[in-house]
Amino acid sequence: LKLFEEVTDVSKDGNVDENEAEALLKTASTVEADMLAFSSNFRSVSASLADESFVARHKAFKDEYHVVFVFCTMARLLVDLAKKYAKREEIQRSSVLAILGNNIRNIFAGMFDESHQDFAYRNSLSLLLCFFLGYIGNGSLIPPYTADIATNASLLLSNFVGSALQKNMGRVQGLVIGSVVGRVIHALLSMSDCDGAFYGVSMVITLGVFSLVSFYIFMSSETFG
Repeated sequence: LKLFEEVTDVSKDGNVDENEAEALLKTASTVEADMLAFSSNFRSVSASLADESFVARHKAFKDEYHVVFVFCTMARLLVDLAKKYAKREEIQRSSVLAILGNNIRNIFAGMFDESHQDFAYRNSLSLLLCFFLGYIGNGSLIPPYTADIATNASLLLSNFVGSALQKNMGRVQGLVIGSVVGRVIHALLSMSDCDGAFYGVSMVITLGVFSLVSFYIFMSSETFG
């Protein structure tokens, strides 16, 4: 708490003098020593009460481990912030125009790299070919003036050169499942009046649930994430 109060007081005026920097470093070193002693004592006490193995100690004192982890994390964040303030580094200020200029330059960075140009030429040719096939169509299989082929091809773009069978198969699965499930859901919901309130509400709810499930699979699955 003392270190937290000192860091808060120092940040009020936005200026750190030498005395405040020395006080911050002194308190930060004390907190580091106390944090090390606290964690060491907790390990020794939990080992004496449960077992020497980490699994047994964590199983017996799971909640206590969470509390100790939170305290040590908060203390480490305060120590790092105090040391940063103690360095008394000048704040680099930039104008809005300079930041916008850097962002615009970053957009075009690497545009003339050979690998990037090869990626752009290869995939631009693929998309143009897909647009051409969709424009002329192919009987009843591909209706004329359709952009579905180019849209699906854009979802499969990759800058990887070489064998990427597993990655590409995962993309094909996602593309097929997303397209089929989306069309089936849209067809089922469109059976009623599309101008009614039921259609709008059901479409929003279905889209939200479908997006939530897809995002959950993306974040939690090691294979499809």
